[in-house]
Amino acid sequence: MIKFKYLTTYGLDFLRENIKQFAQEMDSHDKSDNTWISKFSEDKLFADSKYAYDSDFYLKITNGPREETDFVNATRIYELFKSANLNNTVIYEERFMAGFILTACYEYFMTYWGTDHLSSALFFESGARRSMARNAIGRLYRRVALSISPEDSDPYVLTKFGFDHPEVWRLEFYPSLDGRNVGIAYLRALKKWLESGKRLPNMQKLIKHMTLLANVNVIESMPEDDIEEYINDYLTSVLP
Repeated sequence: MIKFKYLTTYGLDFLRENIKQFAQEMDSHDKSDNTWISKFSEDKLFADSKYAYDSDFYLKITNGPREETDFVNATRIYELFKSANLNNTVIYEERFMAGFILTACYEYFMTYWGTDHLSSALFFESGARRSMARNAIGRLYRRVALSISPEDSDPYVLTKFGFDHPEVWRLEFYPSLDGRNVGIAYLRALKKWLESGKRLPNMQKLIKHMTLLANVNVIESMPEDDIEEYINDYLTSVLP
């Protein structure tokens, strides 16, 4: 077992202050080599958390586009966090997520994101929830958390649907709509709609319409069936 690493407070400040030099060092080493980080930061960047994970954990990396691996890697990350008994207070912490990326997910980050996205895909710049939707690893975990449905024979059936239709994930950028029951109802409604032979609507307009519901209801407390019906009624009105 390996301890999850997180950035120390010093480490987070150090990275922000030396981001250009850090990026240059990243680019000067092999994509799979992060051993240089300790020397660069005088071994003050990371600290061990009390949580541990299996040393066999790895993320899938191919020569193709990142999207081809997103579903597999998202479920691996979700299962890893679940098996380690991590809660969202820990997972949605900038220092934890950055530490996890720079240690266990370093090669993945360098292969699919790279230093051009170092700030936007590593650090939290616009609040935990919205930043998780942009974070290289947080986005994958969050999409599973919004879509996993244990009541289905395949709990990842809606997750797979989402990754097969990436345009539907606009939901994750709206904190008022990111309750699990909302995500489940939203994806299930869209899946049924497509399976009926119809096309997806303009997703931005659908999300804006759902925010109207959130403005007048505590949408997270609504039954999933009611949310599904609301979405279906809207789709029928704009795409008869």
